[in-house]
Amino acid sequence: MVPHWLLPACLAAGAAAAAALLIGRRSRYSPPIRVVLVKCASQSEARSIAEQLVRIRLAASVNIVNDVTSTYVWEGETCTRQEWLLLANTTEARMTHLIEHVTKHHSYRLPGIVSLPVVGGHQPYIDWIRSCTF
Repeated sequence: MVPHWLLPACLAAGAAAAAALLIGRRSRYSPPIRVVLVKCASQSEARSIAEQLVRIRLAASVNIVNDVTSTYVWEGETCTRQEWLLLANTTEARMTHLIEHVTKHHSYRLPGIVSLPVVGGHQPYIDWIRSCTF
């Protein structure tokens, strides 16, 4: 079975080129890496969620960026407040569970959770992220 993230290449390039793409990749399935950004209301909430994500292997590591100023519209009002930003390193395969876990343990009704694809980096570190989020 072709991993879902290779389907566009398979459709665009045809079967022969898709096979070449698959052969050129590692022999074992290597899920894409994601950096997930989560905004938290307090430092204690940020620490708690970060520790949970690492302990249950939904993230290999989580950085906490202290005292971020956020400006946004909420229920028709422009708001500015201090928040704590989590940067969680994980795999695409763990994203659904990570989002479910954060949503369940977060104080906001609508937690700010977005993910960014990692398109490169130090390969041993990327391998370590995969090994920690199996």
